[in-house]
Amino acid sequence: MKRCIVGLLILCVGVGLLGGAGLSYQMTPEEVKAAAGTPVSLLEREDRAIWMYPDGGRVEFAEGRAVIITNMLMATEAEIIAAEESAAEAEKLAAAEAERVAAATDAAQQAEAAKREAEMAEAHAEAMAAISNSIEELEAQYDGGMPDLGLGPPPASQFWIALLVQSFIGVFITMLALKLAFKWSDVHADWGQMFLPAMVDMFAGTIIRGGGYALLKTDQFYHIDDGVSFFALLITLKLATHASTLQRAVAVAVAAKLASIVVWTVLSVFLLQALFG
Repeated sequence: MKRCIVGLLILCVGVGLLGGAGLSYQMTPEEVKAAAGTPVSLLEREDRAIWMYPDGGRVEFAEGRAVIITNMLMATEAEIIAAEESAAEAEKLAAAEAERVAAATDAAQQAEAAKREAEMAEAHAEAMAAISNSIEELEAQYDGGMPDLGLGPPPASQFWIALLVQSFIGVFITMLALKLAFKWSDVHADWGQMFLPAMVDMFAGTIIRGGGYALLKTDQFYHIDDGVSFFALLITLKLATHASTLQRAVAVAVAAKLASIVVWTVLSVFLLQALFG
């Protein structure tokens, strides 16, 4: 843009000083046309352009500058000096104008950037204020402790009643599971042999669950109670039933424990709903 402004100013100055006056070497085609008018004919020869004027006038250009001038009014030395001085002054003015335009553009860009930064800072401050308000609201809401989401252990009365019912019914479920397990393992055993293992299994699990709740205030035992009662059941089966070998005792204990866990899990859901809604 700066070069365009400089060129226009220099051209205007050249036209003003040389318009209607003589020509000089190194003039551009625009300056020649402004000073001598439009040529009557144009010729192109290799890298040169030749303009023909009336009365044998001729101007030859090479690389965009007049290098040969024939039968044309030539500019005086004073006119050439004045044109050069005016061109230099015009170039200075053009440079100053270009600097002014560049400074104004930079100032506008800086102002726009500052405006964007201010908007971003304001948006960031608003977001941080919203987050801070949310945190304060949460802190105020939970000053009295975390809300009760119903994930803790049940009340003591509810737990002990449920444990008592589970223990009582669990004996019969285990006896039924043992009977099926003995039959599946092809080991003969009457109902009398089912009672003692079922009682041992019930007492082992009840002690773990009751002791855990009393000492740790939890009803989540992660099947530790099932594991302890399983080993108690296994030992009792080996010592007090026809499953006297370890292999038979393990087979019967595993089958009985799995069956009792499945049956009791389903049944306990209905019992809890019936007792406590």
